[in-house]
Amino acid sequence: MAMQMAQHANASKVLDKLEEQKQRSDGRRWWSQNDRDHANDVEITSYVLMQEIFTWLTEQRNERGGFKSTHDTIVGLQALMAYSEKYNTLETKNLRVKYSAKDFRTQNVKSGELQVDENNLLILQTEEFPKSTRGIDIEVIGSGNAFVQLYYHYNTILEDKFVHFRINPKAKLVNPELLRLEICFSYRADKNSTATQLILMEINLPYGFTTNEDYANELLKKELVNRFELKNSDTTLIVYSEKLSANIDNCFISSTMS
Repeated sequence: MAMQMAQHANASKVLDKLEEQKQRSDGRRWWSQNDRDHANDVEITSYVLMQEIFTWLTEQRNERGGFKSTHDTIVGLQALMAYSEKYNTLETKNLRVKYSAKDFRTQNVKSGELQVDENNLLILQTEEFPKSTRGIDIEVIGSGNAFVQLYYHYNTILEDKFVHFRINPKAKLVNPELLRLEICFSYRADKNSTATQLILMEINLPYGFTTNEDYANELLKKELVNRFELKNSDTTLIVYSEKLSANIDNCFISSTMS
């Protein structure tokens, strides 16, 4: 337990070893040193139980360090603080947490350092990374304990939420400087409709990519595309169609540059 709190290099190996040595009977599990009064068994099993609870509880925290509501945040943070104070065996608390964020080309997009000491031990420190981040290297120097949490979010398409339109975008990286987008879509009509009126499709390009009029003009060769607009420094492409017939798959391809 103390080894994991101190980020000891062998902490995971010790926990794996403990997992191998657990006892099982009648659906129960515990750890034993085969002493007669089971005192050591109770102590060892208690440590493992507390570690499992600590791990689960920290996984429930949100990006701001709290939990779901005000009340459970207060209780949860009190439990984590009590746990940390009880099993923190290091008197000196002076840590430097160095970070370096890289994009898909492994180029550095942001780097910096967080200081953790007696003056800010209980203060939440946050850093926001660029959208182009694909990996983060973290190096910790000094002595003490700190909890580092990475939070990220992204959007997914929920098919059940799209009542009238089915959209299937695909992106293929041709080379580090050229991205090809294929967007297929169809109109799913109800009983009283066979086609749409004017529709608008807004395409927001991935971070670091732009398009231009030459690429966008290729779309006009498709009968379903009547005109287009470029916005936000050519990072947004808006496509207009006068109508879509029902239950027909339509696709177009557009290229973008980094």
